[in-house]
Amino acid sequence: MAKIFTDCLVTGQPIDTGIEVDEASFGRLPLFLGRVFCAHCETEHEWTKDKAKLVDADKQQA
Repeated sequence: MAKIFTDCLVTGQPIDTGIEVDEASFGRLPLFLGRVFCAHCETEHEWTKDKAKLVDADKQQA
């Protein structure tokens, strides 16, 4: 499984959306608008599938 990340618009740091999905399922997701709280700048960001990236949970740095 991989985790979906998006970037903080203020700091550029990656934000874990809290969603885990396999690559095939991610590819089948429709376009949508998501919201996630950012611990880096302490605000909520909107994000879309096309601006997100998958990070393999096994390769994720602690």
